[in-house]
Amino acid sequence: MHEKNKSFDTNKLENFTGMKKKHIWYFVIMFAIYSCKSGSEESDNSADYSKVDSSKISVQFNSDDLGLSFNPPKNWDPIPNFRSAERKLKFRAQGSEEFISKPVYAFMDKSNKSNMTVTKIIFTGDINKFKDFIGVYVQLQELNLKNSKVVEGKNSIANREMRFLSIEKENLVSKKFIMLNNRNEIIQFDYTVPANEFKEKERFIASSIATLKFN
Repeated sequence: MHEKNKSFDTNKLENFTGMKKKHIWYFVIMFAIYSCKSGSEESDNSADYSKVDSSKISVQFNSDDLGLSFNPPKNWDPIPNFRSAERKLKFRAQGSEEFISKPVYAFMDKSNKSNMTVTKIIFTGDINKFKDFIGVYVQLQELNLKNSKVVEGKNSIANREMRFLSIEKENLVSKKFIMLNNRNEIIQFDYTVPANEFKEKERFIASSIATLKFN
């Protein structure tokens, strides 16, 4: 009698363990399905830098100096009488070759101080010496930003390659878009937004850079 009860208790334990394992696998599978669904929804919400949403851009600016046209994000107004000093970035520790930054346009969203600048980059040396001239400039930019979190990438806008840098520093997120115009001049678009508003404003930035057209 005692042995029979013992055998019964063991079977009960095995049945319980089997049920427990089934429940565990059920929750694992459901969690995996939910995670995949959440991930796809997050991906769908990411900004598309190749499409223009006309509700998120301002009027077009056409610049003969830069050899292109573009639309800033909506409600990012031109800064009147904008003037910014030229900045120089040495190409080599020794030698006279350098990159000279000449800011041409600046815009600001007064509600949160987000800003945008458009800059022409002039190289004082011979660009024909380089297989990847724009890549050299991007590498120098990264060295100059060594105290920030920087992610580099490539994209295609207006049927040409564009490099971009995503930069996180303190409470700001910046996007640099760097490309060559039809005159082989480097043009750089900078967008800087408070970090806590970047997800909301990224779609405005994406629509703005997607309007880019070369003359």
